[in-house]
Amino acid sequence: MNWLLFSSQQFEKLDAIEKLISSNDGKCTIINLEDVASDTVDSSLFSSLNHTDYGIFNLPSEFLNHKSFLFTLGFVIGKKIPVFVSKNIIKSEFVLDLINDDLVTDYSDLNNLYNLLEKNLPKYVALEEKKNALKVLFEKGIPFTPDCFSFQIAKNALDICELFFKAGMSVDERDSAGTPLLCNAARNGKLDMVQWLLEKGADIDAVSNDRGYSAVMDAVWKSNISIVELLVNRGANLNFVSRDGQTALILATGSENFEICRILAENGADPTIKDRMGMSSIDYATLFKKEEILNLYRERV
Repeated sequence: MNWLLFSSQQFEKLDAIEKLISSNDGKCTIINLEDVASDTVDSSLFSSLNHTDYGIFNLPSEFLNHKSFLFTLGFVIGKKIPVFVSKNIIKSEFVLDLINDDLVTDYSDLNNLYNLLEKNLPKYVALEEKKNALKVLFEKGIPFTPDCFSFQIAKNALDICELFFKAGMSVDERDSAGTPLLCNAARNGKLDMVQWLLEKGADIDAVSNDRGYSAVMDAVWKSNISIVELLVNRGANLNFVSRDGQTALILATGSENFEICRILAENGADPTIKDRMGMSSIDYATLFKKEEILNLYRERV
């Protein structure tokens, strides 16, 4: 994030502003208008402008006809670069005719400018991260789509997934089949990805369009104890009923996985909820003569 600080020796120095920007991962180029020619455009100024993301104009009104100032102003307007402009400059009718209000923030003094920057810099940092992440994805030839994000989740490619997230894609996105990223991570047994998605705020109870399962049901279906335990500890709904009328505990009972049945039952999964066949987890455990699982359930009804 490169900042051009266009100033004058007649005004207060921008040291505090520079320090604030630097503390937010920004790089500053300070140009004093007295140090550049008034009748031509310095090549070093042109070079600085080509690498500018944001600008600050802190100048007295008598410099409004200075060629370097006019060139810089025209450049940032043409490139749609956001700038902060002191009120004494923005009052000029000439400047007002040129400036796009959406890109310009005016300030009364340096204290006001400092407060504005302190408030807005985190937003600018996030925008810069988004821009850079999109650029890296483009350079790697990775399309910025939910399907590609889901594919990287299944590959356990955390570094690429971080780029998708920084570039602005939601962790609650779904692939073209309607499968939430969290469900996809659970189905593919990617514990690290499940944890990462939850840390980024993914909906723990999002339901897939195909099976109608939540992530914890997908983990039970795949008999992945570690992922089941993680989702349970993070507060997943254990009594959700899928499209086919099953609960996570019914799935676990059918797979005869005692450890998963224990984790679910001990954390509130109801063994009496019936599916569309009119059968509950207790009923299935009785039918298949799974005494250990049956005793586990009987202790909780």
